[in-house]
Amino acid sequence: MRAIVRAALCCLGLMWFSSASAQTPVLSDNADSIAVVIGNKEYRRTSTVDFAHNDAEAIKAYLTGTLGFREQNVFLVKDATLGELTQMFGSEANPTGSQLWRSAVAGRSNVFVYYSGHGVPDLGSRQPFLLPHDGNPNVVESGYALQTLYRNLELVRQKIGTQRQLIVMIDACFTGETGRIGESLLAVSAPGFTPAKPRAGDGIVKLVATSGTTPANWDQSQKLGLFTSRFLMGAAGLARPAGAPESGPLAWSDLQRYLKDSVEAAARRDSGREQAPEIDLASIALPMAQPVPAVARAVALARDEANWQRAKATGERSALESYIARCGEICRYRDQAMALLMDKVRGAAAARDQLNWQKLSADGQYAEYLKSCEAICAYRAIAQSYLGPARTADQTKADNPAAKALPPQAAMRPTIPRRLITRGFNGRDYVEGRFERVGPNLWEEKNSQTGKVTARFRVVRQSETELVLHDPSRKFLMRFDLLEKTSAWQLENQTQWNALYDIVATD
Repeated sequence: MRAIVRAALCCLGLMWFSSASAQTPVLSDNADSIAVVIGNKEYRRTSTVDFAHNDAEAIKAYLTGTLGFREQNVFLVKDATLGELTQMFGSEANPTGSQLWRSAVAGRSNVFVYYSGHGVPDLGSRQPFLLPHDGNPNVVESGYALQTLYRNLELVRQKIGTQRQLIVMIDACFTGETGRIGESLLAVSAPGFTPAKPRAGDGIVKLVATSGTTPANWDQSQKLGLFTSRFLMGAAGLARPAGAPESGPLAWSDLQRYLKDSVEAAARRDSGREQAPEIDLASIALPMAQPVPAVARAVALARDEANWQRAKATGERSALESYIARCGEICRYRDQAMALLMDKVRGAAAARDQLNWQKLSADGQYAEYLKSCEAICAYRAIAQSYLGPARTADQTKADNPAAKALPPQAAMRPTIPRRLITRGFNGRDYVEGRFERVGPNLWEEKNSQTGKVTARFRVVRQSETELVLHDPSRKFLMRFDLLEKTSAWQLENQTQWNALYDIVATD
């Protein structure tokens, strides 16, 4: 029975996902959904709303790119006149004579209405109005009443049915102020004015940029309205709580919380003004997709910041490595993460060196300590002092009678090793290489964790100071400088050696 109900609901256009508490409809399957998007930037009788056109284009991109609205079903109007607003939404006298009413399909259309532009109040009735391109902020009759919009949308809501959603988003304020600090739309000053809040039907989900007492601000960095920019950033995934799964739909309650918190914080930080958005509760969720181009960089910056703060807070090597590995084109803290990671690596090496010294020095095995030193060899001078001047150059040779027969200058050189260990960074990964001589002219490279052979080399030349190996299968050479303790590689057809990793141990 449950499967039948689920199938029926999907046919009605709602997709569902399971949670512990309830099943929440996801705003998807929008092939027949309708949107009206208004961006009023230019005004004949008052100041511009600088980013209203950007707002409208970004919202359209979200509707078509993320929610799946068809291009032809999104009515985008820039600098809408009173006549165009009436054509789109209907009038008080003819509420069903609108483009929106005619386009909405019963039982199949979700509806999304968006407005960015000036809002103005009637100081007498306290009723708020949308200001058309040709409107006068001081003449009530030239505006489109918000109450009329809500009443007409309630009829559209009844037409599409209870299984569908009608969402209204308004990035405007109705206090008579503008996005510019100290600028008023009204000829008469009205400090502290609070417009009335028109009632909307229970089935309409409203998102309004600000409460009645505070202005709506701009996001100068994104060239968008602040409310619009944070809506798009939150819907791209920034509203998802820390630690929550990165896949799956976004809960409306998470978007609601993010919008309120981020808009209020950004308004105080960037303009020194309050802005308290109002978002209705809703039992819906939003599908996830890549951010729209208008906020893509801002989302990437915010994610990079959040990832870095989490990695830095834990301070663990795995967290730092994860940050470096996952950050993409935007990776502002890469150098800091690398520095901390190297501190971790050096700290671990120093700890191993200290344990090694404590173990070997207790038995007087100073030569063994010197032979086993890695990149960190803090007790080298002490070990050499205990051994004395005649035994400090090379402990293996100092204890080898054959080495004593060599000339003094030769005795100072390292012998040809049987094994080499190299360490260093390969891009973002810290890697270790282990090389072992398995025959007079044969060497093998082994995986440091599994011990499996990963490559085989033939000796090209070798001496007390240099070892050059050739991998015929991969057509490249490796060179180990036994004096400088470095390695390099070169393709067969090249003459330039490329620096690789440091040699940290030989035997």
